Amino acid sequence: MRYLALAADYDGTLATDGRVDAQTVAGLEQLIASGRKLILVTGRQLDELLEIFPQISLCERVVAENGALLYRPATREQKGL
Repeated sequence: MRYLALAADYDGTLATDGRVDAQTVAGLEQLIASGRKLILVTGRQLDELLEIFPQISLCERVVAENGALLYRPATREQKGL
């Protein structure tokens, strides 16, 4: 079975103490290079996430604010749910 996307939480999964380390970013870049998509799912507010995760453009979509907001980094489009 081939997986097409990875959905991951931010805090405690991708990030430790609020930050994503270089090794994790490299792994995410490999995931993207393989043709897969990254979907970030988090309870964090979008504005805070944009400040602390400069590599957010690696994500195809971001489900933020405990599911209340869908964000597309490529276009900066936000959609409230």
